[in-house]
Amino acid sequence: MTQPFPFSGRTPPAATAGAAGTDPAGTAPAPRPGGADPDPERDGGRLRSVLETATLVLAPTTVITALLFYFGWAQTSALFGRLGIDQSALGFTVQDYMLRSVNSTFRPLSVVLLAAMAGLSAHIALTRAMATPGQGGLAWRLWPVPTVVGGLLLLAGLSGLWGLARYRVDFPVVPLSLGAGLGLLAYGAYLRGQAPERRAATAAVPRTLLAARRTVVAIFVLVMLFWSVAVYAQARGVREAGRVAATISRRPDVTVYSARRLQLAGPTIRETELRGPDAAYRFRYTGLKLVVRSGGKWFLLPASWTPGNGGAALLLPDTDELRVEFRPGQ
Repeated sequence: MTQPFPFSGRTPPAATAGAAGTDPAGTAPAPRPGGADPDPERDGGRLRSVLETATLVLAPTTVITALLFYFGWAQTSALFGRLGIDQSALGFTVQDYMLRSVNSTFRPLSVVLLAAMAGLSAHIALTRAMATPGQGGLAWRLWPVPTVVGGLLLLAGLSGLWGLARYRVDFPVVPLSLGAGLGLLAYGAYLRGQAPERRAATAAVPRTLLAARRTVVAIFVLVMLFWSVAVYAQARGVREAGRVAATISRRPDVTVYSARRLQLAGPTIRETELRGPDAAYRFRYTGLKLVVRSGGKWFLLPASWTPGNGGAALLLPDTDELRVEFRPGQ
């Protein structure tokens, strides 16, 4: 019996490939060097994961940075406004505002982050409980709780906003009540929509409308957060100004030498004319206290300054025509 192929009885390669389910004609492409072909879906999933992680990190960081800057600006404006000068004249930079806000924001920022962590943990626990067999009605039993609490908080905030109630505290009651109230109302509506009796009705609502509602709530809560920061920062600035006035004697004593007469006047300020042919500075001013140096300017106050004694705030340029000396305060 003759063999159709001279391979000593072995099956030809083409036949072997056909038996294995590959291209019987031997036209299958050769494997790519370096391993298996890349999976586009897997690569796309990795990219989405990286983008989602970056968004989760960058978005809160951006908000915190903006809050630090805004807090520093509001506190500085209130502080120097009480001391008799507009803070814009001092030329503070963005870095200055943020550094000035750090010490004052540790406590409230920690409280906000802890509250956010507690809220997220409670939501995760509730989601797991609702997914447990036999607990489908948990959302229907719980949704009135955030709804009632949120409604009361919203009512308290609106009462303060419209002047029906006055909260004589430095704490930002009105904006926090409005933000927390609307947030809890929105969460109550979410829980109500997750109840088995309401899932079909919730599914009938377009997703764009649900997303728009979440966006509006998030923007409102963020605006209330900035409002709360402004109220708290202004209160801190006013208290800081009172502390400066009460402890002004402890601030560094300043002596200013000038080549020209500056006509500085105020409580405790004394002008002395320096005579001598070789004197580079002709006038000396004492009885001053240093508040801050910023933007190439010295901000000084009379040594006995109080908000009501008529002492003027002084702003002197840091130039070669002036020499400034400091001594420790008492």
